[in-house]
Amino acid sequence: MKESAVEDGVEVTHPKYGRGVVTEYRPNFGAEPDDIVVDFHALDDCRTLPVYAVEAAQKVTTANVEPGRFGFTAVVDDGVGTLIVQPDGTGDGYAIELLIDGESIDQTTVSRVDGTASQ
Repeated sequence: MKESAVEDGVEVTHPKYGRGVVTEYRPNFGAEPDDIVVDFHALDDCRTLPVYAVEAAQKVTTANVEPGRFGFTAVVDDGVGTLIVQPDGTGDGYAIELLIDGESIDQTTVSRVDGTASQ
């Protein structure tokens, strides 16, 4: 009997190794917890871990949308990256920012007036 919703092909996250995909589920019929083999993206390597050591990526993902004076503010966080979309303050468009582990790596603005985007 499986101890978790984690199964082959599911993306998972680990606090030390980051994101990866489960490539094999190994049930341990007995007192030991089940094991999984995870191919971690950042390591370019597979690790065998107890199933309780990871969380399904969808469980750590959050999304929040709030209406505002000039539009909405949306924040999507998957535990590694954060995407923030918010009004640019002029009422003409939106500012978009991408953060990885809390550090801004890219940002742009889009305008509703002339249909442009700039970085």
